Amino acid sequence: MNALCWNCRGLGNAPAIRELRALCKSSKVDCLMLQETKVDTFALNRILRPMGFLSVIHVPPVGSAGGLCIAWRGEMDLEPIFMTKNVISCIVYNGFMCLPWLVSVVYGPHNRAAKIDFWGSFEKVASRFSGPWLIMGGFNAVVHSSERVGGRTVDPLAERVMNALDDIGMIELIAYGGDFSWYNGRSREVIFWKIDHGMANLDWWDLFPNATLSFLPETTSDHKPLVLRTSPREVFIPR
Repeated sequence: MNALCWNCRGLGNAPAIRELRALCKSSKVDCLMLQETKVDTFALNRILRPMGFLSVIHVPPVGSAGGLCIAWRGEMDLEPIFMTKNVISCIVYNGFMCLPWLVSVVYGPHNRAAKIDFWGSFEKVASRFSGPWLIMGGFNAVVHSSERVGGRTVDPLAERVMNALDDIGMIELIAYGGDFSWYNGRSREVIFWKIDHGMANLDWWDLFPNATLSFLPETTSDHKPLVLRTSPREVFIPR
């Protein structure tokens, strides 16, 4: 699987659509994980269908804010099990030779109280699902001091976010292509943060030991796209 995870900051304009099309073509993407689509589901389908993404799960934006999407093409299949404006969780079926696994595409909330509730909710997911699990997307939390240049100090809730992820056994996927995923686009008082991440548990790493994660250069969005490439180890599943 080649997955593109990107906070596109809206697909309501032609440059962003052209950029998405180019990213999908250059990285041979068969799964999309998009944050901040900022368009309704009808419009999103009109954008993605010509690219071959006929299967789309979309939590539409509230007004002009937000919008979360998973779309795919090819032989894989996804079964949604939980959706809010901040997360879509699905079981992924890659065929008979690969174990099903869980993916959660996130767009972390900015509000302090909402952050506490949101990240705490993953412990409930972990209690109901014990298999391979991947979490990808915009965490909207600067976790370590090394993940920022400029701007405010480390998010006071960052430690709680990391503790919540540690409690469910998540391990960071090291992303190649730079140390930061977002910048404020200014020539003066430039700020760089890493707020887009990929994390997985040990079961997922065992299933995909050769997986790689890469940042691509900034495009029409102020967030770098992330490309995840997996090379699944074959697992025999008796019928």
